[in-house]
Amino acid sequence: MLQKVRNFWIKGILEQSLYAVARLELGLTTKPEAIEDTWKILVQRPNQISQPLPPGTRISSTFDEFNKALLILGAPGCGKTTLLLELTKDLLDRAERDSNQPIPVVFNLSSWVIKKFQLANWMVDELSERYQVPRKHAQIWIDKDLIIPLLDGLDEVAPDYRSNCAEAINAFRKKHGLVPLAVCSRVTDYEALTVKLHLQGALVVQPLTLEQTTHYLIQAGAPLAGVRAALQNDESLWELLDTPLMLSVAALAYYGRSAKEIVLTGTSEERKSQLFAKYTEAMFSRRGKALLYSRQKTIQWLAWLAYTLANHNQSVFYVEWMQPNWLSSKWQQWLVNLGAVVLSGLSGALICGLLYGVSGVWDKIVVVTREVSPFFMVTIHVDISDFPECPSCVLNFALSKG
Repeated sequence: MLQKVRNFWIKGILEQSLYAVARLELGLTTKPEAIEDTWKILVQRPNQISQPLPPGTRISSTFDEFNKALLILGAPGCGKTTLLLELTKDLLDRAERDSNQPIPVVFNLSSWVIKKFQLANWMVDELSERYQVPRKHAQIWIDKDLIIPLLDGLDEVAPDYRSNCAEAINAFRKKHGLVPLAVCSRVTDYEALTVKLHLQGALVVQPLTLEQTTHYLIQAGAPLAGVRAALQNDESLWELLDTPLMLSVAALAYYGRSAKEIVLTGTSEERKSQLFAKYTEAMFSRRGKALLYSRQKTIQWLAWLAYTLANHNQSVFYVEWMQPNWLSSKWQQWLVNLGAVVLSGLSGALICGLLYGVSGVWDKIVVVTREVSPFFMVTIHVDISDFPECPSCVLNFALSKG
């Protein structure tokens, strides 16, 4: 299990991000008012104020300081998930050195809204479905507090259910209060909640400073020398790079490019659009081989997928969660359902044909596909005259379903 978490989240995500080029030092500030102080009724404490953490403080040290119950807040793209994965990496190292340590596991809360279970039951499902842990083992691990839940994306839960999700986290804390736990959320979405989390501490990730960005670009070396030179020639570009997300986009878009090739003009939004266009171009070039689909079609499908995921309150794409109602029109949904039924009928006919000794028949099936969406291509024609020996029940089933 430790290896699964490391392979997916650390090697597959963290080490493929800005972190792989050079570690970006993020500014962190405590935010005491963001959490529910369970002692405030009994004990009057002096006014607690936000304090910046010393530069170089590791997130795992802060996690320990707050009794392993931490809330990480910040603006979109500020590096919250990167911090959570740095914490995951340190906790994995601890668990590999000491088998008595619990297993850190990253969960994305966007899927909680689909089932709205108690948090413990939802985590059992996630361990089973996402990490392929046998359900009986997953249940034991949760019951015996052998898992450290690292919960990303509270803000990605549908707004109507976000407070319910926060209450589910608090209910889990009440029952499993000694289990280490960390939660990430956008700060504005968290502050809009009617429920505060019962944790021990909260941090807010600060926007990147000029010094932090400069230090990162210097560490990155020659491949980003063009970006450094462009920023010196046009100081207004700095405003685009105030988060790790935008810095990552710029680094990938202009990797190995000269300053002369980095030209952004117009308003801030126009410059951002130009930057994303260059990033998209760089990502297609990176493939290094002929694409099965055109660039225009690929972008169209990705845009459709992003729009559909947002409409269904999901931020992580799982193929098995796709449903016909993702399609925009009723006839497309009907066609997909029909295709599934007909395919089932054909499968049944094939089995029956084999059982009844039909031979040399199935190579006469004609299947014509029609693009319905990026993931559904269905239109099926079968010449039933080629099935004289097929049981009538199968033929009737296929005919009745179109």
